[in-house]
Amino acid sequence: MSITVRPKILVVEDQVGVLTTMMLLLERAGFEVVGAQTGTDGIRLSQKAEFDLVILDINLPEKNGFEVCAWLKQDFRFRTWERGKSPARA
Repeated sequence: MSITVRPKILVVEDQVGVLTTMMLLLERAGFEVVGAQTGTDGIRLSQKAEFDLVILDINLPEKNGFEVCAWLKQDFRFRTWERGKSPARA
């Protein structure tokens, strides 16, 4: 039996319709997807799990996409990324 590891994506988007559509399309494409509607929730989720990709909206409540991106860049797990390689695949 082989175990298939699905790449994990965090989508941070405050518009429910857009978030739902993105998550559905990514899941159908074979990704494991987690969604958040605020920048603060996106940061909280990134602390609890490792993601291969983070998709950020810019205009988010609480913390905007630029603030979330800056926070993620301070997290050692995200700083170790190489181009094209996530921590799980580095």
